[in-house]
Amino acid sequence: MKSVIAVFIFTLILPAIVSAADITIKWDFQSDADGYRVRHSIDNGLTWEGDTDVGNVDNALRVVPDSVLVLIQVGAYNTQGTTWRTDAGVFYNSEWSRPKQPTGTGVQ
Repeated sequence: MKSVIAVFIFTLILPAIVSAADITIKWDFQSDADGYRVRHSIDNGLTWEGDTDVGNVDNALRVVPDSVLVLIQVGAYNTQGTTWRTDAGVFYNSEWSRPKQPTGTGVQ
């Protein structure tokens, strides 16, 4: 019988230009996992939505709402069950803009 290792790392990647809520979630493969599930919460973990089996991959695309803190959980699963891990949250506001490139900072 296999058991799922509960320690894995995932990151959120925001593209250069983000439509109001497209994020990519990446995590490290676990040798004893048969696949992964991804879900999110917009109420600080009281409820979880969008529980999706993404298969045996190391990333998933998730659409999150604008101007809300979104917690992301990735669950590694096998025949013994699913182990959920909450390691990241994202807050995106569509009115934010990227910082402008600094000027006048060169050495003369």
